[in-house]
Amino acid sequence: MEHAQTERLRRELRAVVARIDDPEAVAQVQALADEFQNLTAARVRVLTTEGTPRPYSWADIARPLGITRQACWKRYARKKKGED
Repeated sequence: MEHAQTERLRRELRAVVARIDDPEAVAQVQALADEFQNLTAARVRVLTTEGTPRPYSWADIARPLGITRQACWKRYARKKKGED
């Protein structure tokens, strides 16, 4: 994704949030944030298993996020059933 695309998305999201005027809208925005987190986690899992030209390491993903590879793995690795 290009920087211009992320900046446009950021501006649009800020505009949407600025128009929140009731509790139901807050809940809808929170649901959208949760969905975004789930989509991000799914994409990170793809990058660590099917990246091109090779799968990316957890350190590769963690570096631009400013977190450790362990923190990245804890945040994005698929959890086994029953794990929290």
